[in-house]
Amino acid sequence: MRDIDVSSVFLLDRCFLVRYGFGMESQNISEEVRQKKNQKISTSLIRPLQGLRFGRLTVLRFDQIRNHSAYWICLCDCGKEKSIISGSLRPNGSKSCGCLRKEIKAKPRKPLPIEDRFWQKVQKTNDCWLWTAYTDSNGYGEIHCKNGNSRVEYAHRISWMIHFGSIPEGMEVCHKCDVPRCVRPDHLFLGTQYDNIHDCIDKKRNPILIKGRAGMKGEDHPLRKLTEEQVIEIRRRYVSGVNQYNPSNRRELAEEFGINPTHVWQVYARKVWKHIT
Repeated sequence: MRDIDVSSVFLLDRCFLVRYGFGMESQNISEEVRQKKNQKISTSLIRPLQGLRFGRLTVLRFDQIRNHSAYWICLCDCGKEKSIISGSLRPNGSKSCGCLRKEIKAKPRKPLPIEDRFWQKVQKTNDCWLWTAYTDSNGYGEIHCKNGNSRVEYAHRISWMIHFGSIPEGMEVCHKCDVPRCVRPDHLFLGTQYDNIHDCIDKKRNPILIKGRAGMKGEDHPLRKLTEEQVIEIRRRYVSGVNQYNPSNRRELAEEFGINPTHVWQVYARKVWKHIT
């Protein structure tokens, strides 16, 4: 093996030694070089922490430098000593040797009552009381309710139970205001599923249920976008396109009446609004 002055090759690593013929026998020298390099680079970065206290930890003495980081021996209030990296010894860092986390996990947490959690998520306005937390795809608020088993309950049902007591079996909590997020008690009423469906239809909120779309047409349809006068006007003014140089005016009519160009053609071709001659 070639002679090498370790003190003069702080910047050499094992790859350098192998490349220039020192072979695997130089691993010990390379490790010694690495340790000295780490010590040379890191000693100037060590913070004086001896005697300081962080949570339950008291810094006793310097331990070692590993991977360019300083480690300190700390004594926890539980009597255990532990080597902790200096980066964790800060006001928002490590607070114990691990005993604090174990105590927190072992201590049973007392959950907040459902009523307290409910009111934390309600925004009261002059009209509706709106649920501000999670809502389902239909806009109804949901909250975790633990009654023996963990389950999810609608927020407006919890509101009813808080103000009026339990809900009879087979009954639903319906909205007078038709705002799914509303949990205001005087905006709610009890009814069967049949009552809820008929209330929805009476308010023309869902034309598909029970009577179907055939029972609601024209201006009585809750999803309509035109009036009978507008339908007649579209059919009167519609011009069929001949080619790209003489296109139809469906786009202009669509922008004027606030509908889709395809809808304009359907009105003209009597695919919709068939009862209007």
